[in-house]
Amino acid sequence: MVKKVSLTDSEWQIIKLLWDNAPLTIAQMEKLLKDTKGWSRHALISLLKRMQTKETITVEDDGKAKRFFPAITKDDAYVTETQTFLSKLYNGKIGLMLSSMADNEELNDEDIKELSDILNKLKEGGGATCLK
Repeated sequence: MVKKVSLTDSEWQIIKLLWDNAPLTIAQMEKLLKDTKGWSRHALISLLKRMQTKETITVEDDGKAKRFFPAITKDDAYVTETQTFLSKLYNGKIGLMLSSMADNEELNDEDIKELSDILNKLKEGGGATCLK
């Protein structure tokens, strides 16, 4: 079952960092985000507390420093985000989104082939595993 999760843009930055590098301390996150975000230590701590409350991250205190871990999977986050996006903009209909993209020439030949391959695998009973 997919764990429903709602992340802000800033929280996405942190969870992606944790998916790739966990566990991380606050100091390590500061260093990794320094060049791209410029958040203060206080801002980072506030984001981490909010994410703990949402149960999207966990923390272990080893006495020297707190170490942070992701508490959600990429799949759960991506599925929830996709469903939210489709619901907000396209009334939950992926066909409407694809039609809009096609009408605006947002899909190139490679995209169309990839979509066709995905649909063919699903039709053959490939299920969600064909999407990975």
